[in-house]
Amino acid sequence: MAVCMSSEIGGGNNSAVQTLLIHNRLSEIATITDALEAFAAANRISETITWRFQLALEELIRNVIAHGYTDDGAHEIEVSFLCQSETLTAVVRDDGIPFNPVHIDAPDLSEALDDREIGGLGIHLARNVVEELDYS
Repeated sequence: MAVCMSSEIGGGNNSAVQTLLIHNRLSEIATITDALEAFAAANRISETITWRFQLALEELIRNVIAHGYTDDGAHEIEVSFLCQSETLTAVVRDDGIPFNPVHIDAPDLSEALDDREIGGLGIHLARNVVEELDYS
């Protein structure tokens, strides 16, 4: 699975890429958020965009780790950041169970929290903090 998200960041015509490999452990999410912070600072990406990407990445990677594998074995998850011209893009690739977060219905936010079905809120949040979210 590959999930790609992007947002306009403004700025100049810079171009940079960084790729990390993590294992399917929740503790590895901090590695990604720390790397994104450093990448964003080096590429003069605003704190607002950085925070939004951190939030979306955390939700998507947490879902991959929690629901993407049928075994307890070690799996690698590849996360890439690309800053090109005026767009920041992040790509998450994994070998987990195929799951398309783009086609998940938004949760019914009009219901009381205790009456809602569990699940879907994190994906809804991730889709709404970046400008574009794609799946392949």
